[in-house]
Amino acid sequence: MSFTLSDTSTASTSSSETRWPAQAGAHVARRASSHRDALPRASLHNPAQITFETGAMRRLTLEIAVATALTLGAILSLASRANANDVMVSGAYARASAVSTAKAGSVYLTVVNHGAETDRLVGVRSDAAESAAIHQTAEDNGVMTMREVTALDLAPGATQEFQPGGTHIMLTGLKSPLRQGDMLHLTLVFEKTGEISIDVPIGSVAATGN
Repeated sequence: MSFTLSDTSTASTSSSETRWPAQAGAHVARRASSHRDALPRASLHNPAQITFETGAMRRLTLEIAVATALTLGAILSLASRANANDVMVSGAYARASAVSTAKAGSVYLTVVNHGAETDRLVGVRSDAAESAAIHQTAEDNGVMTMREVTALDLAPGATQEFQPGGTHIMLTGLKSPLRQGDMLHLTLVFEKTGEISIDVPIGSVAATGN
């Protein structure tokens, strides 16, 4: 009887010792799983994802650099226009060619210097003709004469009228006849203000700009 009890106790103890390692193993596995889940997410990123994020950052940096350059360009452009505002060109028009074989034409306009310093008109050019120049028409002993002027001074507050029978812009070597209703491009070059470009409407053969 004593042998049976002792054998039962031993078997029970053995059974208990057999179950413990399995329970401990499960506990260790759960701890390992928890530890893995607690790892930083960055350590789980794959190389492709890291490469994509790096490329996106580089593109963003490039876009910022381009935007900055464009902004600086716009600021410089506005500064240039501010200087050009000292001189205003208005009322420009040209007369249509009287014949289809015409090789010369005239442009009339008004220039006003609103600046505090004297400026000078030193040149003109147009894509409608081979050359353009400032001309003055004058009467000499009853004879009308015309001469080229290399430059015109514009004092502060001064107005220079370019009109028929007086100072005007002569276009020579027209690339095609000036046709009523068309436009021609004209650029005036000033010593201090720089270049001012305008589109000039072409009126009738006897247009007066009114």
